[in-house]
Amino acid sequence: MFGQMKAEILFSKAQKLVNQEKFDEAIDLFDKAIALNEKDSAVYIHKALVISGKDRYTEAVELAEKAISLKPDSPVYHAFLGMIHYDNENYVEALKYFKKSNEMDSENAQTLCLEKVANIALGEIEEPISVLKKKILLTNSECKSRLLVLLERKLLEQDDNDEYNVLAKKHFENETLTMSILFGIMYFEMKEYQKAENNLLASLETTPGVINYYYLGLCNIKKCDYKKAQYWFKKAMAFKSIFNMKQRFDYLFEEFAKQMS
Repeated sequence: MFGQMKAEILFSKAQKLVNQEKFDEAIDLFDKAIALNEKDSAVYIHKALVISGKDRYTEAVELAEKAISLKPDSPVYHAFLGMIHYDNENYVEALKYFKKSNEMDSENAQTLCLEKVANIALGEIEEPISVLKKKILLTNSECKSRLLVLLERKLLEQDDNDEYNVLAKKHFENETLTMSILFGIMYFEMKEYQKAENNLLASLETTPGVINYYYLGLCNIKKCDYKKAQYWFKKAMAFKSIFNMKQRFDYLFEEFAKQMS
């Protein structure tokens, strides 16, 4: 009993470290918690999510599968394993687990949207977009960030989309900008993405917010570093601002369908 209680304390501390982005320290505490209680499914799944972001995909899948074996009736665990596969671009496996999660909990807008995002990644367009238009604003930032990265990556793979960049600036035209942010956006529009990123990173020291996070995401898409892009988009999605999310997704859906048809 004492060991189980200590394991729960370690798990709680590890989760706080994850929120602080101290991932190596969190993994160490997850391991200690597992050593004390090998039957706690939550520790396995949360460690899996952390190490997946550290390019330990195979190990992450094994841990998530272990969690599911301990708690097979959890739609959340199936969705998390789907996310691990999705973030490592294994969309076929991701779709399998998102579908399973939705079979177990058909009322969850987030996992329904994740299933449709995986459909889009595999080349389907019309039906997934129709569903997402209705459901995406009901989901949390995890799902939105995956969709943003997917759609923006696919759009920017087609060609340099000046209209897209103009629309992106429109959302922020009423914001007060520091010089570093302003130079970052200017360099982005000039297609000098490394200079843009340097200025935007410098701006975080004094004025962190949705604008610099968002443009850092775009810079990393241009540099084909999609995991880092997702990291910045997640920060942008979690930041309250005048950012008009509905207009943003409406534009992306329409432009994506047009380019991929």
